[in-house]
This record gives sequence, C-alpha cells and structure tokens, in this order.
Amino acid sequence: MAAKLVDQTNLDATGTTNARIALKLTQHEMSLFLGKHMLMSIVKPPAMRMYWEGTIRYTPISEAMSHDRFLTIRQFFHINDDSLAVPSDQTSHDKLYKIRPTYDKLRENLRSIPPEERQSVDEQIIPFKGRLSFKQYLKDKPHS
Repeated sequence: MAAKLVDQTNLDATGTTNARIALKLTQHEMSLFLGKHMLMSIVKPPAMRMYWEGTIRYTPISEAMSHDRFLTIRQFFHINDDSLAVPSDQTSHDKLYKIRPTYDKLRENLRSIPPEERQSVDEQIIPFKGRLSFKQYLKDKPHS
C-alpha cells in the first residue's frame, strides 16, 4: 500500500503541476509523513507551523522532516490516479474513487478480525457542516 501512495504522490507532483516538481518521495518518507499525521491528531497546537517553531517546537515532528518538505508532500499527496476516474455524469462513477484503495484495504483488514462473543455498539452524532452527497440527516436523533 505504501508503494502505491509513493507512486501516486510522485506522479501527481510531476504530471499535474505547472512547475513539474520532481518530488522523489521514498517509502521511508511516506511512512514518516503518515506517522506525523497520526501524531498531529493527538498533539494539536493552534497552528500547524508551531510544530517547527523555536522554543515551542515539537521535536518528534520537527526533527523527522522539515516543514517545507512536509508541506510539499502534503500538497501532492494522492491515493489514486485522478486521470483514470470516471466522470460524475456517468452511471459507473465511484464517489469514493480518490480513497478507494485505502478504503478497500481498511475494510479487508477489519473483516479479518474475528468477532468477539459479546459486542457493544454505540452511536454518536459528529458535527459536520460540509457538503457530502451521502450525508444523512436524522431529525429525531439526539445530538449530544
């Protein structure tokens, strides 16, 4: 999976920009990039640049990769090749095309986990104000 992410990100950097940047991303850098994003979901300063700034810098992130390199990878990060996407006006259009390989791999891995004898399911409403074609509104569902 990491190899495909590296290939697609490098492809996007060289093929779709005016600058035609040679990103030369490696699998090791992609692993660092993804790991940094996971860590950033836990440690959240008010602004992203603060991970790298002076006395308030967060060394597990700032020492692994420079700020500029991180932002460049983030700018060109791709999971799937956009040039192969089916247009939205066709019936075979996949709304999750851009993340389909990751979605399928995650689903496959989750299905390989054997179910436990006793299971508990809890639901929670997540506030979301963006546009999404498959979002569902339930007026009688409590929001807290």
